[in-house]
Amino acid sequence: MISRTVRLIIATILCISSAAIADSLTVVGQVTINADTTFEHIRVTSTGVLIGDAAINVSGDMLIESGGIVTHTLRLLEGLRLTVNGTLEIQPDGFIDLNAKGLRGGNNGHQFGIDGEVFDENGMIVGANGGRHQGAGASYGGRGANGTGGGFNGIANLPYGLLEDANYLGSGGGGTDWASVFHKGGNGGGKLRVTAGTVINNGVIRANGGNGVSGGGPSSGAGSGGSIRLEVDALSGSGFITAYGGVGAQQSGRSGAGGGGRIAIFYNQSTSPLENIFVRGGSGGNRGSTGTIYLKNNAEISGSVIIDNSNLTSSFATPLKSALDTFQRLTVLNQAVLDITQTDITAFTLEQQLELKNSAHLLLGSGVSMTVLNNSGFDVDIQSGAALTFRPGASFNANSILLSGGILNSGIDLDFPDPTDFQLTASSTVNILDSTIFSISQFDTTSFLSGIFNLTDGSRLDVGTNEIFIGGGFTLSKDGSFGVADQLNNIVIDADGALTHSTRFLKGLILNIGGTLEIRSGGLIDLNAKGLRGGNNGHQFGIDGEVFDENGMIVGANGGRDQGAGASYGGRGANGTGGGINGISNSPYGLLEDAVYLGSGGGGTDRASIFHKGGNGGGRLSLSAETLINNGIIRANGGNGVSGGGPSSGGGSGGSLRMEVNTLSGTGFITAYGGTGAQQSGRSGAGGGGRIAIYYNQSTFPAENIFARGGSGGNSASTGTVYLKKNTEANGTVIIDNTNIASSLFTPLQTNITTFDLIKVAKQGRYRPSDNSTTIQLDLLEIEEGALFNADAFLSVETITLKNGIIELNTPFQTENFTAQENSVIRVNAAFSVKSIFNISSGSIIEK
Repeated sequence: MISRTVRLIIATILCISSAAIADSLTVVGQVTINADTTFEHIRVTSTGVLIGDAAINVSGDMLIESGGIVTHTLRLLEGLRLTVNGTLEIQPDGFIDLNAKGLRGGNNGHQFGIDGEVFDENGMIVGANGGRHQGAGASYGGRGANGTGGGFNGIANLPYGLLEDANYLGSGGGGTDWASVFHKGGNGGGKLRVTAGTVINNGVIRANGGNGVSGGGPSSGAGSGGSIRLEVDALSGSGFITAYGGVGAQQSGRSGAGGGGRIAIFYNQSTSPLENIFVRGGSGGNRGSTGTIYLKNNAEISGSVIIDNSNLTSSFATPLKSALDTFQRLTVLNQAVLDITQTDITAFTLEQQLELKNSAHLLLGSGVSMTVLNNSGFDVDIQSGAALTFRPGASFNANSILLSGGILNSGIDLDFPDPTDFQLTASSTVNILDSTIFSISQFDTTSFLSGIFNLTDGSRLDVGTNEIFIGGGFTLSKDGSFGVADQLNNIVIDADGALTHSTRFLKGLILNIGGTLEIRSGGLIDLNAKGLRGGNNGHQFGIDGEVFDENGMIVGANGGRDQGAGASYGGRGANGTGGGINGISNSPYGLLEDAVYLGSGGGGTDRASIFHKGGNGGGRLSLSAETLINNGIIRANGGNGVSGGGPSSGGGSGGSLRMEVNTLSGTGFITAYGGTGAQQSGRSGAGGGGRIAIYYNQSTFPAENIFARGGSGGNSASTGTVYLKKNTEANGTVIIDNTNIASSLFTPLQTNITTFDLIKVAKQGRYRPSDNSTTIQLDLLEIEEGALFNADAFLSVETITLKNGIIELNTPFQTENFTAQENSVIRVNAAFSVKSIFNISSGSIIEK
């Protein structure tokens, strides 16, 4: 190589095209360096533009003043190479500007036509991303977004390169060619490599992708961010370092934004703020995913990785592509999604904490092993809406996890011998998935302070103490099992704590308690609206709610174009009324003594493009316990109908509560209400009450605190059934109590039992035995407080007592004792006889 010395004082227009050594360079206009050149000093003034298309070496200092620009030409594969032995200083509004200096977008005159120039995973330049209708964004560190909205849309290339080796130009976005509109895709970002003693950056270092173009039809895709690699002794300043993906566009569809680029910084000292370093995916159109930031202190063995999408949501994820197997720490934040797959890395170790923040998401794939060797605090910290997902087949080796407003989705077994190593707080969520086991030595407020723990069907929760304490602000959703035998010794639900199952889980909440289930005041077993789904809730029946038919099959019913009907279970849901096409409620189903079904869903509506959802049915509880102390609430009420803007949807029916206990006590409530109907230019139907069946040896629990009433509002529904049976007695009691909600609908007697001690109909309940040939034997019938009993079927009653009630006798009827008090009504439409005692008080009447 020929070497010569060039002494330059001020350069306005200059091109150095052969290797040179110069004392200093002051750039006032445009200067292009085409050959490797060494300067003693470089100063780029406010009007200067320095184009470095070859290696630039500075033995002293380099200054980029406000307004000054340093760059390279388009598609320079080697990029801008700066070596500064002294200090590289970038003043405010000074730039190293490599925006859109990478590979060319589609329709930019290269060999690939509509496709943009991109690097493939082997570092070869190929064509990709073009779309006849909408071009895709380009990928590099992050994935560019696909184009959508036309018949032929662009598909983004795959990310490439390594996060620790920011060494490529960004790729070009796809162009378009629809209807003679040939929009150019955005170019990729450029490439920078700086080696310096000191970098003081108060300006901007950037290698962002070029934007897509819209107008006149389709839109082109954006370029990906480029690469920035800094190797410095000291880094300081309050400026910015960016490698954004370019912005996508929208015109009769959406083109793809570019994926973020790669930034890698190696340093001995740094005071530069991390929050001023960005590699987010592009916004606009369909958004791209973030690129990668790698920071390494030269005194440390390993560096740290930051994945940050600057709070831009994207449906695409960033891969962890690296030749390294150890990182100091990994931080994923601000809506970024990091998907770690076996294709990119099989095993890696973090020396410090894994931190997920601000709605970010990390997915650990099958065949990938992650080890965390953190020596202080929690190994994993998941905050503020961020999520960590372990896919089945992943391997996680760490001791402790903190969720503070975060989400953990686990498809692998997790074990915490020390309960202080797992903490759920600030309304966090845990989902135990895919038939996995979550083991912890004790389950109480040591670990579970606030949030939701979802134990999905087939998964298992193993607790060393075989006891669970559910504190205030915490909900345990149980579809899976408690231990191998699905049994615990004791459960305590404290005030504001809750136990439930997931929506539409047919098995319901199954609890086998060898000792005591205690629900304290304010505590809940809460199965409200956890049953079959109402209309317009995304299932196969559309406007109709999901309901059980009389054979226990799930079918569609209750929907109405104008007013949806309420759903039935133990009681009958009300029809919708007031429009041309109204919902008709399904028939009641199941047996009063065997409360084993979810509640059914109310009908939706679809008039005038108003698609109100019907209320879901109530859930299902199957409880076996030695002792139940209920000072809180056990409930499986139906969901409410919805009104507004036209028609109204129907309420869901109450669900089912079946309990088998030795001892029952407390002063709480047990309910399976129907959901509320609504009124808007007509009336939708409320849901019918559910079914409650309680079997016990001893009970001091007040029966008046047990309700299965129908829903109010709109057209009110009829009550469901309450069945109470003491195990030492032959027969049980049926209670039909609508809690003074007036309804014209009857509750049928659906049962396989032929003998009862008592049927009590109260507070506007309306009860009618099923029409069958089996004679019901009954010791005592009580009809109270506006209730009505219709004896249309075969019935044998020892004693009848009315207290402000109504009885209708439509078939031949005979009883031993009959008493009517307080303005009761006896409607006799068939032969009626009393063998022994017949008392009617003043104010009561007999109607024939």
